[in-house]
Amino acid sequence: MPKAKILVVDDEPQVLQVVAGILDRAGYETTTAPEPQRALEIVAATGGFDLILSDVVMPGMGGPELAKRIRRLSPSSSVMLMSGSIPVGQLPRGIPFLGKPFSSSDLMRAVDKALRKSRQRTPPVPPLAFSAGCKGE
Repeated sequence: MPKAKILVVDDEPQVLQVVAGILDRAGYETTTAPEPQRALEIVAATGGFDLILSDVVMPGMGGPELAKRIRRLSPSSSVMLMSGSIPVGQLPRGIPFLGKPFSSSDLMRAVDKALRKSRQRTPPVPPLAFSAGCKGE
C-alpha cells in the first residue's frame, strides 16, 4: 500500500522543514506550503491530499479558515491543525489537533491516528447492482 500524501502548511520555515523532514523519513509523500494561499493553489492543482497538516496562526488566513476552504476544494482531504498558542477549546470541532512543541514520535502518532480516522470515514464503494429488467448474455 502506498504511503499517504501529506501537505504541510506553516509560515515558519524551520517548522515547515522539520515537520516535512520527519514525514519524509517516515516514507510519506510530503509537499510543503509556506502560507495558506499557496496551500490552496497546490490542493487545487493536485486534486487533494490524504492529510493536510496546517499551523493555526498564520498571516492572512488561519488554519481553521484554510481547513474550511480545503474541504470545499477537496472534500476527501483530511485536515489536522497544529499550534503552540491556541487553546484546544478555541479550535473547530472535529478537526484533529497537535500542540506545539511536539516530538517526532508525537507527530507520527498524531498523523497515523488522523489518517486511520480519515480512512474510516471514507464510505466504501457499493457493489454493482443489476436492474431486474437487465438480461445477461
